[in-house]
Amino acid sequence: MADAVVSPLLKVLSNRLDSLAEALGYDVIFKKMRDALGSLGALASQVEEQPLGNNQSIHLWLMELKEVAYNADDLVDDWELLAMKKATTTTKVANCFSLMSDVYRYRIKHRMKDLQARFDEILKGGTALHLLATVSQTTERIPGLNVNVQTSSYISEISAVYGRDVDKEKIQDMLLWDGDHEHQQQEVRVIALVGMGGIGKTALAQVMYNEERVQMSFDLRIWVTVGEDFDLMRIAEAILYVSTHSSQKFSNMDALETAVTMELRGKRFLCVLDDVWCENLHEWEILRRWFSAGNSGSAVMLTTRNARVANFMTDGAGLYYLRALPDTDCWDFFKSLAFGSLDKNVDLEKIGMEIVRKCGGLPLAVKTLGSLLSYKKQVHEWLSILDNDARDSLEHCVLPVLKLSYDHLPAHLKQCFAYCSVFPKDYAINKEKLIRLWIAEGFVESSTIRKELEDVADDFFMELLQRFC
Repeated sequence: MADAVVSPLLKVLSNRLDSLAEALGYDVIFKKMRDALGSLGALASQVEEQPLGNNQSIHLWLMELKEVAYNADDLVDDWELLAMKKATTTTKVANCFSLMSDVYRYRIKHRMKDLQARFDEILKGGTALHLLATVSQTTERIPGLNVNVQTSSYISEISAVYGRDVDKEKIQDMLLWDGDHEHQQQEVRVIALVGMGGIGKTALAQVMYNEERVQMSFDLRIWVTVGEDFDLMRIAEAILYVSTHSSQKFSNMDALETAVTMELRGKRFLCVLDDVWCENLHEWEILRRWFSAGNSGSAVMLTTRNARVANFMTDGAGLYYLRALPDTDCWDFFKSLAFGSLDKNVDLEKIGMEIVRKCGGLPLAVKTLGSLLSYKKQVHEWLSILDNDARDSLEHCVLPVLKLSYDHLPAHLKQCFAYCSVFPKDYAINKEKLIRLWIAEGFVESSTIRKELEDVADDFFMELLQRFC
């Protein structure tokens, strides 16, 4: 089910109703509606910031709220259109309500009362009250959601990295580079593998972590799955467990920092932080202070989908962008999974090539469909995957991984990103045109008088690029 992003719409709607209320003079009705919109907007904003998974009641609540908000927006559109028709060159649109018939006045007032009652009902209903408790709970309590999947440094044969030989060589050089100057050697190197979900960041990190030359170059290697919660306590406990081979618990951060720095001191270490989302610079600075206790040549390698995270954690250096695989490498990977010991079949190969093209260079998509087809031997079964089941399989296995990136967007960016779906597949979207459309739809507001809407929208565009690489 697609998410309903409604909080930005409520904010725009409240601003549009200001002009309508001024013309109508219905202060009491408008005050009630404005109060309801303010409360609903604040609650919706909190809800939208949560990755709510498959919680149907919350999705339905957001959809109902969005429907009523669009009805209210239509009311303002109707009034503005009629007002413009009645306006003369010397009459302000806002004053044209006096020229309208009593029947139309009654209708618009009646519609406003109905909408205000519906907003109140949505706000005071049981679902809204339940939401106040839900948004404060951890995501683990939400059924159907598992956003913090633990990874490990272990590599299985099926996860062999295809088409990444050049990437491996470059990353290995970055990991083992000692620097040209003494002060550079004393700095802990931070390398960030950046790319969209399903591109193979974790698989490549696993390969590098287990490379023989890398193993021989470090006294201590640590793998930590960070996930959405950048928990310093959990990261520290993982470091101590690998170093001491025992589980330790600490009651305060001072004791924890002392234990970690003592274990890292005098050692050349490699620490992999997999799946980092945190944009908290303060938390990262604390962790970097701990890492500084290690010997020169120590390195931290992180994987993230967010270029902004990678930038501040590497100070703009050590960034490595992982791109989609070429079709030839995807095909080699697909064949190793789908055909196995099957005899060469020209018909199946032709269908397989079409399926691979649907994967868009994402190793995760190739792996999902290749593994699925390894159990199917007939041409009609492969054609079924090509025509119908490929989409279902990708939606089941791949899209939840990609949707996690969407869940982490602020509400205003969710709305801008979702709007891009109006363009057809493979359409080359013009940046300036897209920005103008966002502004026309009311998605963009300036927080300062000095900043033009075009500049704000440009910031939105660049942030989306950074978040989705």
